[in-house]
Amino acid sequence: MKRMRLPTEFLFHWVAPIGVLLCGGLFVYAMGSRDKPDRKKPPVRKSLPVEVVQAVPHTGKLDITANGVVIPFREVQLSARVGGEVVFKSDSLSPGHTVKEGDLLLRIDGSDYKLEVARLEQEVARADVELERLKVDMQNAERLLKINRDMVALRKREIGRMDQLRRQNATSAAESDAAELALLTASQQATAQENLIRGFDTQARTLQMARELATLQLKRAKLDLQRTEISAPFTGVVIANHVEQNASVTPGSLVATIEDTSRVEVRCSLRSDDIPFLQSSGAELNSAYDLPSVPVTVEYERGGHTYAWNGVLSRQDGLGLDQATRTLPVRIRVDEPTQNAALESMADELSSGYTSESLALVRGMFVKVTLHCEPRRSLAVIPESVLRPGKQVWLMRNEKLAMETIRIARIEQGHAYIDMTSSPLRIGDQIVSSPVPNAKNGLPVSMMTDNPKRGPRTAQSPDTKNDLNEVLPITRAAQRAALP
Repeated sequence: MKRMRLPTEFLFHWVAPIGVLLCGGLFVYAMGSRDKPDRKKPPVRKSLPVEVVQAVPHTGKLDITANGVVIPFREVQLSARVGGEVVFKSDSLSPGHTVKEGDLLLRIDGSDYKLEVARLEQEVARADVELERLKVDMQNAERLLKINRDMVALRKREIGRMDQLRRQNATSAAESDAAELALLTASQQATAQENLIRGFDTQARTLQMARELATLQLKRAKLDLQRTEISAPFTGVVIANHVEQNASVTPGSLVATIEDTSRVEVRCSLRSDDIPFLQSSGAELNSAYDLPSVPVTVEYERGGHTYAWNGVLSRQDGLGLDQATRTLPVRIRVDEPTQNAALESMADELSSGYTSESLALVRGMFVKVTLHCEPRRSLAVIPESVLRPGKQVWLMRNEKLAMETIRIARIEQGHAYIDMTSSPLRIGDQIVSSPVPNAKNGLPVSMMTDNPKRGPRTAQSPDTKNDLNEVLPITRAAQRAALP
């Protein structure tokens, strides 16, 4: 029995494992001996096809847009110049009512001022009478002075005759003394008359000054009487009323607030990169702080309709840039706030949303302003989408990619305005508008187009009716098609 167990153990412990190992090795050998399949190598591209556009020169005006708020051109607070009881108040002196220049708004009781005018008129009349009386007295005194001077001359001749008679012993000493005494008396009377005339001159100047003072007081009284009536200084709208009829007012009391509606202003802020276009578009300025009179279109949207007004750039709102926003605050003047700007045609009106209805431009409106500048520097227009990070554009020159840094003047409504002064970009350069994987200078590129005879796309100028954005969807579709 023991001899029969040995072959069985040997078979399971040695022969079976070795057989399994041999079978596995044969299977691995059979799997590794298959022929490798042929793999196709991707075609090597000599150049990367790209979509390109061309820069076009900018001609005509350059529009600068901003947002602003309408503010009054001027707002006046009327106050009482004299005191008294309000005896009349106009019905138009209420908030929201329109008043015209010269309309009587308020009347203060002027009885006391009328009495003061009458009293001062009497003072002036009395001063005139006193001056007239003094004038007559002066004329009488001058006639008496002439008589006294004649008497002095007569006494002098008499003394001369007495001296001749005395030398001839034909008269006595008493007669000579009497003649000299008569001369002294006549001289004394003449001197007194001269002093009286000089006194009249002083009295005349005093009366004249008194009359002038009374005249000035009369003018002041008449002015106060006129100030009892308060009229509208200009055509406008009453904003606030601070007094009622039969109320008492004192000098300086606030009566009403009126806003001038003959013109309005728009306060807005311009970016710092917009300032060079303003400075280059105007005429010669009197001061470095003045702004040119650039035409402006003011637009306001309400109820799906757009209203427009014509304005002009007036001045800076203060001086310098705003420290918080780094923008330039300016004022835009609208001389006709009740007349909307004329539209070019009814087709433009229907398509753009403008309306021919009349609307007044009033305070508080949030409006859009468009400044129509005329830049003197050379500018080129390219799509905003072709701009790369770092203010770069990718150009296709001699079938190779060239990365150039440009100077962007401004970006407006999908268009980029390039300053061509000392710029590496030239008019007619082919600008790559599609994505370029692993872009670097000198990368071989070629223009992607269905028709080999067709040239690169040209960017449409904003002055034409074609929109630049119509080119972009086609370009982007071509970009996706060009990707591997």
